[in-house]
Amino acid sequence: MFRFAFGVLFSLLWSSAFIAGKYMVLRLPPLDGLSLRFLLAGVLIFIISFIMERGSLVQWRNKTLWVHGLILALFNYVLYLGWSYTGLQTVSPELVVLLVSTMPFVTTFVVSLIARRWLWLQWVAILLGFVGVYVVLSTRMPHASFSIGVIWTVLGMLALAAGTLFYQFKAHDHRVLPLTGVQNLLAGLILLLVSTPSQWMSAMSEPVFAISVWYQVIVVSVIAMLMWFYLVRWFGSAKASAFHLLNPIFAAVLAWWFFDVSLGLWDMVGTLMVIAALGLLHQTKHD
Repeated sequence: MFRFAFGVLFSLLWSSAFIAGKYMVLRLPPLDGLSLRFLLAGVLIFIISFIMERGSLVQWRNKTLWVHGLILALFNYVLYLGWSYTGLQTVSPELVVLLVSTMPFVTTFVVSLIARRWLWLQWVAILLGFVGVYVVLSTRMPHASFSIGVIWTVLGMLALAAGTLFYQFKAHDHRVLPLTGVQNLLAGLILLLVSTPSQWMSAMSEPVFAISVWYQVIVVSVIAMLMWFYLVRWFGSAKASAFHLLNPIFAAVLAWWFFDVSLGLWDMVGTLMVIAALGLLHQTKHD
């Protein structure tokens, strides 16, 4: 029960990133804002790790940690959030979260393909989840044009799925704090190559932007990412990814709260279908 509640809390925090991110992209281009966020998060985690280990940074000297951190930085941050936040410029936050929430279907398919184990209940859950997402999406599309932003977001979702699978099968043995710090630092440095840091100081002087950035640094890049790694360890990539099915619920409520986006009957119907799909996925055996 604790782990399930842990996953629900993770979904809430993860969904809130796109609400905060919407405020961020209003002031800086997506890649600039993300580079700033990742660098701040990486430095913060390094300091926390230094204090917790009383000056010993043995874990950070592991070459494999940096190789795996680089791969995860590319998938989980540079590609996933780079593409998703680019889409966020023309697509509403709740629609971005909704599209990203289809990731569990991708990871479930890949894990089943690798294991050569096809459980009918999984596919019922996948079908039900897709229908639920479509029901909500179909009511949103008239109010959000189908633009290149949607394509960017879908590409971002596929990148996150790839990063999740890589962590489960290759990088899960690393301690989560150093791994999270390394991928933040490397992602920030990679995006720094296409950013304009000269704009950062003036942007951070604006209270709304600064709050948005620090919220994403502390709550999303540090806390939520640590939670995500633990969920993948506990449940495996397919079941852990299923918690993303809850994202549209939280995204819709948060969008209603912050951006006065209306909630309708079909939003609730589609959401209930997604919740049912999540329940079915968690009835299957661990992958």
